[in-house]
Amino acid sequence: MIRALPVGRSLVMVLSAAGAMLAPQLADNARASASTYIAIGDSYAWGYTTFASGTVSSNGDRGYVSRYADHLATLPINAGIRPTVVNVGLSGENSQSFFNTSVPRALNPTYTADISQSARLAQAITDATSPIRSISISLGGGDLISVATAPDFATITDSERFGRILGAMNNVTNSLLTILGDLRSRPQTAAADILVLGYFDPFPGFPSSPATPFSGFAIAQLNGVLNLVAQQAGARFINIAPAFAGREAELSHIADDAPLGVNIHPNVAGYEVIAQQMIPGPGTSAALLALGLVATRRRRATV
Repeated sequence: MIRALPVGRSLVMVLSAAGAMLAPQLADNARASASTYIAIGDSYAWGYTTFASGTVSSNGDRGYVSRYADHLATLPINAGIRPTVVNVGLSGENSQSFFNTSVPRALNPTYTADISQSARLAQAITDATSPIRSISISLGGGDLISVATAPDFATITDSERFGRILGAMNNVTNSLLTILGDLRSRPQTAAADILVLGYFDPFPGFPSSPATPFSGFAIAQLNGVLNLVAQQAGARFINIAPAFAGREAELSHIADDAPLGVNIHPNVAGYEVIAQQMIPGPGTSAALLALGLVATRRRRATV
């Protein structure tokens, strides 16, 4: 005679057996769909907000990086699994210091040795245990800061100021071409969706700043350079400037973090706006992948 089990106990046994059978398949699916997202660049990439935030250690899974990683988890290819985030960004980095160790890296714990961001990026690519499908770059704003904070910047002529800004753009162009060229030449990142982020001009949010007369020109030049370089490498240029226009004080710390008129970083809402600009429209995933593959083939054809 067959003895009936209590309904609750029977259900638990059935579900346990099903779970045991499905566990290996689910694990395989997770491994197959897992991916890596690498963030590169300056304080924007690192997620710097208030001056106080810039003194606290962070692995950089914050700001637009965190929000974009959340979005990537929703893509069918990732099957609901959030990518592994590796943020090698450093506060104060510019296109020249990217290749040396002149900028402190102690506040980014992903650095376990005193190496350049360029070397740390190469290390992250080599160490990745899942496909590197996404890479974002915020670099170039620090070059403008270097120009504007030069001791004699306030005393030179407008013509000399604009000349220095254009000179900085030459540095940004050369460095970004080197970085993107390296990424497209590596098998792990050749077909990755690479996003080159532009910058916004925060100074309309604090009109009395001495930077206001030339900041618009400087940001426009920088965004133009970043756009052209991104196109050449088959990357996506993310133009965030229009989304901040007229909302600079609302979306940044330019007017609410003492000393006023100095902190050019986005606030939490500002980083959310940036992340929204990074998300492509419906049906563009295949086109983005093709763009990366075309750029890779063109580069290989010229070698």
